[in-house]
Amino acid sequence: MEIINNNQVTPHRLHALVCLVPRLRTPSRDDLLELLQPPDLVNSQDASKAVYLAAINFRVIVEDENSRVSLHPDIGKRQNIETISGFRAFMQKRLTGIADENADNYLFNLFTAWYAVQNEEVFRYSKKTGFREQFNEAMDFREESDLLEEGRILSDEKLNGWLTWASFLGWGWRMKARTLDLLMPDAHERLIPVLPLLLPDSKEIPFSQFAEKLAEICPELDGGSLFEKCWQASHGAEPRGNQLSLMLSTSLRSLHDNGKIQLIHYADSANEWQLYPAQAHPVQRVTHIKQRA
Repeated sequence: MEIINNNQVTPHRLHALVCLVPRLRTPSRDDLLELLQPPDLVNSQDASKAVYLAAINFRVIVEDENSRVSLHPDIGKRQNIETISGFRAFMQKRLTGIADENADNYLFNLFTAWYAVQNEEVFRYSKKTGFREQFNEAMDFREESDLLEEGRILSDEKLNGWLTWASFLGWGWRMKARTLDLLMPDAHERLIPVLPLLLPDSKEIPFSQFAEKLAEICPELDGGSLFEKCWQASHGAEPRGNQLSLMLSTSLRSLHDNGKIQLIHYADSANEWQLYPAQAHPVQRVTHIKQRA
């Protein structure tokens, strides 16, 4: 199952469900559906049922034998999931970092990696169908009917779902202009909750060490297994070296400017990485990195 399969399942609708459960203290399934879509106001509860099913499938809520509902045990008491930031952090654990092609939300993560390797090419598509067509052609050579049956093909509906969830989970921010609807690549919200894993304390480390850990924790970003798969499909034998993607470069610059990390460049260091060109930003190359207190 993919979170992007049904456009009725949005972050805000799922968050509304999450907020209702503890406040109502183990409500019934019917109570939740009626509060999300009151029968007196709407003729159908399709949206609330889709959101409820997603919450069950992605282990956000649990339902007992009496159809009483509670939050999943993974949501600890210290985690304030009723806030947008807390809910985002929890959903990032559920939906991101998936590199197993047989797992739920593999397509979601794979397309994110494909989007990341495109760099500035994402701005050259005049319509969203361009993304869909290029991805489906580049990433799988099986018959479209087989892919459709397996749920492994990117449709217009799934692309719309991806834009909604990718912007919420922190891979960028959505920009709409006339026929253009795309995600501006910027993964700083994706990186914030994993910074403690990427950067130990406030110790300065070589950027190569950071990059190695990033590839392990975020397979959709530079160096990760999904990123490498998409790079080979999109760019073939084109060398990349230590050139960072637009998505990662923008996020690192954002975190640097916001005081969460420090990007360091030593002129005499052989361990040099090139950020994606940005004429207006002073940081173009990096050799070391540290987390700021």
